[in-house]
Amino acid sequence: MNSIGTYYWASSAMLEDHSVHGHLHFEHIPLWELLMFVAFFYTFFLPSYGTNLPAGLFSPGIIMGIAYGNIAFTILTDKNYIGMEVDNVLKRKLMCLGCCSIISAYVRLKYSVCVILLEIFQDWEMFLPMLWCAFCANTVAD
Repeated sequence: MNSIGTYYWASSAMLEDHSVHGHLHFEHIPLWELLMFVAFFYTFFLPSYGTNLPAGLFSPGIIMGIAYGNIAFTILTDKNYIGMEVDNVLKRKLMCLGCCSIISAYVRLKYSVCVILLEIFQDWEMFLPMLWCAFCANTVAD
């Protein structure tokens, strides 16, 4: 199976289980596939955001945020880019911050998004970085 298809279905399964933090252990996905995934998912997300129909904007935001955080982790650890040696816990934290930045940018909420993602990720030490990330994303979006 294609790694992008695995990435999408694993993200959907994580959202349905409500235990995202224990399942964020993916194999290495190439950077170009992650970028293509975010581009296509964002392209298909925009028409549903522009309509007045209840299209479900939270779940696509989480999936794009997880991919966004994984892109940041790949750039940070890949030998072709920065090539740092870091723990995989940072991958989960970057995915959490990616979700917070994507969702707070288009929902225009800071504190509520942080509390909702805090309940999803169940990582209490990420609250202040998520709040800072939500503030920066909301400021850039304005």
